[in-house]
Amino acid sequence: MKLPISSSRARTIAGFAIFAGLGLFLLALMACLKVPVGNPEESRIDPALSGVWRVENMVESSASLWIIEPWDARTWILTTLSAKEDESADDAAETTPGDVLTQLESGGLESVDNYKAWLATFSGVRFIVLEPKKALRDLAGEKPEFWFVFKVKKPTADRVELFLVEGKQILNAETTSEAERILRKRARDPALYGSGSDSVILSRVPVSEYSRVEELLKSLNISTQ
Repeated sequence: MKLPISSSRARTIAGFAIFAGLGLFLLALMACLKVPVGNPEESRIDPALSGVWRVENMVESSASLWIIEPWDARTWILTTLSAKEDESADDAAETTPGDVLTQLESGGLESVDNYKAWLATFSGVRFIVLEPKKALRDLAGEKPEFWFVFKVKKPTADRVELFLVEGKQILNAETTSEAERILRKRARDPALYGSGSDSVILSRVPVSEYSRVEELLKSLNISTQ
């Protein structure tokens, strides 16, 4: 699937690095790997994961969107847009994709962050690896300081559930081979993923709303051509 708002290679990593905000993963600052797993050069994207998604069931309260766009046949660029918290909102009210966009359009942005993403499979379990991207660091040839890894439950057309890898043993892994060895051994161990509150549920934003997402990106001076 090619996204109507899909970027060209001219949309640079620098273009995304507009804010140095709190980021989408404030809840997981202590639940990240010191090393990457899998090989992005040998991976293949799953078109079922490409698209614009509303984020649910996150500890952080701000409304968020994930834009998962293919970079090539192997990897995605994942852009996260997090709205400023609406203090007047009813915590019990259900947020719809339209509500998320309205909050982002009218309430302002808490953060915009960017990740390189790829899939990896261990012991028959599929994972998505997120590598934070920062323009100056990347241009200087510096490696990221951490990676996020989520187990991917088989997606439906409109829903994806992810489970954050946060077992103490793997978080302490110092090498990729060590981390991958743990994943091969414990991929099906529920204890590897912490509590259920650490799952991320993605609900697909309908294509009819993509024009609004495109306008939002343009307002941030992020090219959509």
